[in-house]
Amino acid sequence: FLIMILETLGVTASVFLRLQSEAIRDVETATESFEDCAAFLDTNGCGTSYRVASIFLHLSRLGLTLGGKGPMAINDGFLNRSIRFAKNHVLREMKHKARIPVKGDVQYVEAIGEPPLDSPFKRERFTNCVVFSTQGTRSVPSMLAGGDLDGDEYNLILDTNLFPPSCYPPAEYPAVVPKTLSRPCVTKDITDWVTDYINSDILGLVCHQFLITADASPEMCRDPDCIKLAGLASQAVDFAKSGVPVERGALPKAPKVKPDWSVGEMTSARSLSMDVYESQTAIGQLYRHINLNRAHADVARQASREHGHEDHDDIPETSLMELEAVLSNLNLPSSQRSIQRHPISNAIRLSLEQDYIDISSSPSSTVVDVIRRCYPSYVAELRSICTHHTITKKPLTEEEVIMGTIASRTSQPKQRKEMIQQMRYQSDELVKRVQKDLKDADDSAESDLDAENDLSTLQMRLQIAWLGWRLAVERKKTFGAKSFGLIALTAIFDGMQAIDAWQSENDTRLLPEVLGTVQAPQTTFPSLSPLEAILESSAGEPVHVRLRAEAKAQGDAMARCFRESQEAFRSGDGARAKELSELGKLHRAQMDELNKQASEWIFIENNISRGRPSNEVDLHGLYVKEAIERADRAIVEAQERGDRELRFIVGRGMHSRDSVGKLRAAIEALMLKYRLACHTDPRNVGVLIVRLDENEGMELDDITKLCEDSQCPIM
Repeated sequence: FLIMILETLGVTASVFLRLQSEAIRDVETATESFEDCAAFLDTNGCGTSYRVASIFLHLSRLGLTLGGKGPMAINDGFLNRSIRFAKNHVLREMKHKARIPVKGDVQYVEAIGEPPLDSPFKRERFTNCVVFSTQGTRSVPSMLAGGDLDGDEYNLILDTNLFPPSCYPPAEYPAVVPKTLSRPCVTKDITDWVTDYINSDILGLVCHQFLITADASPEMCRDPDCIKLAGLASQAVDFAKSGVPVERGALPKAPKVKPDWSVGEMTSARSLSMDVYESQTAIGQLYRHINLNRAHADVARQASREHGHEDHDDIPETSLMELEAVLSNLNLPSSQRSIQRHPISNAIRLSLEQDYIDISSSPSSTVVDVIRRCYPSYVAELRSICTHHTITKKPLTEEEVIMGTIASRTSQPKQRKEMIQQMRYQSDELVKRVQKDLKDADDSAESDLDAENDLSTLQMRLQIAWLGWRLAVERKKTFGAKSFGLIALTAIFDGMQAIDAWQSENDTRLLPEVLGTVQAPQTTFPSLSPLEAILESSAGEPVHVRLRAEAKAQGDAMARCFRESQEAFRSGDGARAKELSELGKLHRAQMDELNKQASEWIFIENNISRGRPSNEVDLHGLYVKEAIERADRAIVEAQERGDRELRFIVGRGMHSRDSVGKLRAAIEALMLKYRLACHTDPRNVGVLIVRLDENEGMELDDITKLCEDSQCPIM
């Protein structure tokens, strides 16, 4: 609708074609890497139920690439088809949605930029917020197709190429007198109104006729019939409020010949009719600029392939027997050839062995039972979704469900849109249930257990997810296995993050149970008392400097071991890769311990040895994470003492990028957690003062009062 209005006002079709070409190019290039593809899927809402975008980002972090050659390249037909279906979904919306009537208008407005100094918006910032003026004879929203502020959406156009050479005064249609009753309203009045609304709601028809009339007229939107239809559209919009419908007889006569963009997706036969012409407007050129024939052929081919597969029928007894056989084979150590040949499995396996779980032994019966229970029920429900949410005689493909789209063409796009929404809801619920079943394998694990048992629970969940992925790889040619593998991948990555969080919270790392012949590195610094540390610092190089240097050396050794471990694994030397992985973990444990000791000595030297008061904390020399832990502890202790103020020495940020100190930013962010007021000491910019008796931010009553005083509304 806006395209037609802008073209009427003088914006040329070439501007819209350039923007569309850029959008098409973005779609085509979005699949060149996992990162770009993840951003593309997230932006367009594809693959959300299966968290495909998140999976792609994790695969990228593991060093895997989308397409190409080499041991880390992923050339998977299933993923490629899924991505093509997502691209088809976006391009189809781009091709056909340009003609969807959305009532609107175009007006020039002047933004004043920064709010005035006396405005409440100068004090309380609002990000990405437009405040409309209350001055003048008419509000800006009312000039935009009679809009208001009850949920209407507005487009801010900043591209100067889309600025029309001129604008027309906004139309103003007299309000329709609402339908009234001379008696109290009863239930029958409500049911009659609902019936009338269903039978008389022709807003879509009015808007569609506006577009085809403008397309056929040399005057475009300035055609007298279009002006009349705009007034009827305004009345139709208010029908739900006024109760006064637009009568069909009031519509001007529609053109007999229709533009090609208005005939819908099923155009093969109708496009040859004399009643259809090739539109030369911007909408017509945009419509013909996108060709979806290849995508439709891919959909038909894949649907035929899956429709003929026996797994679209009920699960026969032989399939269950095959599942048991596969699970029995998976009881073997995970170094079997099928896993080694799969690049995703290789990358995940290496990460799991280095940091998380032991996958060299057979999975327990508890782990196998979870997969035995979850997998068949998932496949059965997925099959039901594919069968009951199709708009053709053939069921949906697995790729369509994953990406949340229905790729088949239809003459009823509204019906397809509703079916997509239902399918997405059902698949989302299915995935959530399976994810929950994979986590709740052992209900007893949720009882009151110590930290080690909590870690064991997380490790068991990770073992279950890993077995689920291995099963998906083994049964990759059967219906449902590939999408089940995506659920398992999500569970694996979630499990890794959960163990990382547990380790961070408990300030520890997993150490290998069997060290073999690997010799653990040793620190050369004995444990010192605070007094001994201070004396040694005064005699020569501070202890914390030497500790930091040794920690850095251990970190470098850790990185070198992990890098060489990956190289050894890729070259086929699994034993050497395992040895280097264990050594890297030992270096990491030593690095963490040395940094912990260094932070202790730094804090003692900056605070205790200098006799600072309890409400003043010097965070100089600490890493950001260490400083946050110290500040967090200091806030709790100060609140327990009843202190009203706490001073943090964070420095001026002279050595930080852009002179913005990392410590300052971290402490300010921490104050948001506690909702505490925080400001810079006016006498020392390197000090942050935290008021423990004041909450940060304005209360609603304060904002309301300021707005009343300034006569300024908040949008």
